[in-house]
Amino acid sequence: MNIWSKVACAAVFAASSLSIPAQETTIITGFDYTLYSAEFGLTGNEILTASSGSPYGEAAQFDVLTAEELSTVDAHPNFTYDAVYQPGGPPGYITGGFDGLIIYWHPESNDTLVGHTGDVLCLDWKESRIASGARDNSARVWNSSTNEELYVFDQHAGPVNGVALTESGDMLASACADGIVRVFDLSDGSLKYELQGHFGAVTDVVFSPDGNRLVSTSTDLSAKVWDMESGAEITTLQGHNGEVTAVDWVENRIATSCGDAIVRIFDAETYEELYALSGHLGRVSDVSIAPMDTNRLVSIGADKQCIVWFLENEALTTHTVVDRVLNFGSVETDEFRDTTLWLTNATDIETPLNEFAISPENAPFSLVGALPESVPAMDSVAVVLRYDPSEIVADSARLTVSTKSAVTPFILTLNGMGAEPTSVEDEASRLLVYPNPAREVLFVQIPENALSDQEFVIVDHVGNIVLTAPIGADSENLISVNLTQLGNGVYFIRIGNSLQKFVIER
Repeated sequence: MNIWSKVACAAVFAASSLSIPAQETTIITGFDYTLYSAEFGLTGNEILTASSGSPYGEAAQFDVLTAEELSTVDAHPNFTYDAVYQPGGPPGYITGGFDGLIIYWHPESNDTLVGHTGDVLCLDWKESRIASGARDNSARVWNSSTNEELYVFDQHAGPVNGVALTESGDMLASACADGIVRVFDLSDGSLKYELQGHFGAVTDVVFSPDGNRLVSTSTDLSAKVWDMESGAEITTLQGHNGEVTAVDWVENRIATSCGDAIVRIFDAETYEELYALSGHLGRVSDVSIAPMDTNRLVSIGADKQCIVWFLENEALTTHTVVDRVLNFGSVETDEFRDTTLWLTNATDIETPLNEFAISPENAPFSLVGALPESVPAMDSVAVVLRYDPSEIVADSARLTVSTKSAVTPFILTLNGMGAEPTSVEDEASRLLVYPNPAREVLFVQIPENALSDQEFVIVDHVGNIVLTAPIGADSENLISVNLTQLGNGVYFIRIGNSLQKFVIER
């Protein structure tokens, strides 16, 4: 696995008004199986990865600058889910995997912790305490000096996807598939908080260096910051356009990895996004910040790449690009016709538009009129595309929308041929939905000016239309929507220009 390259990567920093230095990266490829975790050693000169394999999942160490493979071990049958350096490491580290074991690896000795009855999915090690989470719905804490099992926390109603210890080892947080973040006091093993605010499985957790705050990530596309003095939610880190898979916090920087293929870095005091790093070809599954150098990060993804990022010291304004392929092959006409493309802002921040482009050049559509300057929060604007039969008809076209904001907000939806653009409605005419989160049925109070023969449209978080039906509202302008065919997640319902976000959670 020592195939590597060093490249300049600045794909998301190509904003026209900014002079942005390229970000140097080391890319390690050649992994034959899925990568599950990656983290730095103390100095930031080594990284440790965990991966699946046959017959054994591996734990491997690499030199950050040269990508040279320093060592590898066949750790667990088929799946090694996590690997964590001992405090001050390397050389020693622990791994967890498919066999339910936690194994300590060191050039001079190995040891094994036995207790879990399901796959060990996650690990942490601070001071003399090791924390583990597993598919047996438990989190455990161990004494690393004696191998004694100190606590078993079995309050979880699903697999424990992430665990985190404070730097002093006096508190444990767990991220559970049941959507709850639990915080335990390790002085007596008591449950301190059950933090409820996510609408999907919680994927990871991390404490701030001083232990006063906590970040949790989830499949509901969010990363939330919590106050450990009160248990209250402080804020949500903005910008994610996919499930947030992992988080790390070193000094004044928070890093997240996301299903939208982006690694994001936030200021830990203002919670503003500083960087959005594009380089992976698919879902990013883990991220780590070097303990002694916050300008050095490592991420791994579904593309079987391990990327080490070397950032500049200057914080950057990000330039996010969203694109989507829409098929136009069904268009059959010899006349010029207009269609409406809806740009839906799925965030709580008004977002400026920078560019709108259609490719390839022979696509049979062109933009009519001027591009809107921005899209209001939680709202839509209409962009009119004109079908030109004189152009060579391509099977599909790629629509690209660029923004100068620090978020990735846009969902693109084609309304259909001949649709006329209408103005964006004001706050008073927004859709009202309840319950939210919903389970089997969603009730929608529609605007008074909605027509009974209109359709409602439901799209998922990436813009795919998943349900359409006539309104057919009763005398109180109330409709009920059967959600039984839809899975858990974030959705948007639209009637005309009115839009509302809702969540399905069962």
